[in-house]
Amino acid sequence: MLDLLAGIVSGGGTALLFISHDLGVVHHLSDRVLVMKDGRAVEEGNVDDVFLLPRHPYTRALVAAVPRLPPAKIA
Repeated sequence: MLDLLAGIVSGGGTALLFISHDLGVVHHLSDRVLVMKDGRAVEEGNVDDVFLLPRHPYTRALVAAVPRLPPAKIA
């Protein structure tokens, strides 16, 4: 379903407002992101910029909380 939404948007002419707590999905679907805390916008920008170099402490905490797989061991 998420890939279907992404395909519709990438086809051009369609915008999508997607609200989620799942940052992985947000990163997959979005070009831009707005981070909100307590009903107020605390950071916004290009999704890669915000996720790779978060400026606001709340955004940094959210990004740090995303589960990551351990590095693969090469045999």
